[in-house]
Amino acid sequence: MRDPHCHLRYASFVEIMAPLFSREALGACAASFAESRSGWGLDWLWPRLCREAGLDGIAVIDATPVHAWAGSFGDSKTGTPTIGRIPRMPNCYAAMGFGGNGITFSMMAAQMLRGLICGDGDPDADLVSFSRKF
Repeated sequence: MRDPHCHLRYASFVEIMAPLFSREALGACAASFAESRSGWGLDWLWPRLCREAGLDGIAVIDATPVHAWAGSFGDSKTGTPTIGRIPRMPNCYAAMGFGGNGITFSMMAAQMLRGLICGDGDPDADLVSFSRKF
C-alpha cells in the first residue's frame, strides 16, 4: 500500500463483494472458496482463517469505491416483466422478471422507464405495471 491516499484498516468482518488477497491470505483462504456457492459466511470465515495462519487478519480499503448491482431472476404468470414505479415508494422504479429474456425486454424497459420518469408516460405501461391484474 504505497498510495498515500489509500486508507487501510483491519477488521474482524469484511464484505466479500470485491476481495483482494495477499499471496499469503489467498493461501490461507483458498480452500474455503468451494465451501459456499453464494459467499454466505465467508465474510466471517476469512478473517479467522487469516488469524489462524498467523496473518494480521483482513483489512478494508475505505478509500476505494466499489459499485455493485444485483439481478433477480424471475418471471410472471404471463411471462412478461414487471416495469414501472414501485407502489408506495415515491421516485423508485424497477424493471424485473425478464425470465431470461433480458436482451429483448431491457430496451423496452429502458424506453418505458424513461417515459415514466420524464412524465411523458408510455402507452404500454399498464401491461407490465406493478398494479396489473393477472
